[in-house]
Amino acid sequence: VSLVSAPVTVDVPIVSWISAGELGSQDSVVNLSDYPTIPTADLEEGEWIALRVDGPSMNKISPPDSIIFVNLRDKRLVTNGCYVIADETGRATYKRYRPNDNPPFQPASYLDIPPPELEGAITIIGRVRRSIIDM
Repeated sequence: VSLVSAPVTVDVPIVSWISAGELGSQDSVVNLSDYPTIPTADLEEGEWIALRVDGPSMNKISPPDSIIFVNLRDKRLVTNGCYVIADETGRATYKRYRPNDNPPFQPASYLDIPPPELEGAITIIGRVRRSIIDM
């Protein structure tokens, strides 16, 4: 007889939306406990937030209105990994990392969408590790 352990479920705060198009401004997050949560199973260890996707530039991976799960502790860049990033003006977006492209953060869309116009230094907010959509 083999025992299968139950998946570990955590409540992840849904803090806002994220642009999957042009860079967008967001209100700053002060206290994650102030936000509604979504129960989620089997996420790796980390500090997680969930964001609702707004825009079509990542629709091959996360269609508009899907929810992405971002590990704020995972900032290591991996080719073709997906990240939430911000430029030095504080505007944020969700893109795929393509180190040989310019800029290295690119859309993953069925539409012909140009890459974002990033200003100055880029901050990695976290790596997107899951995307879900209600049907």
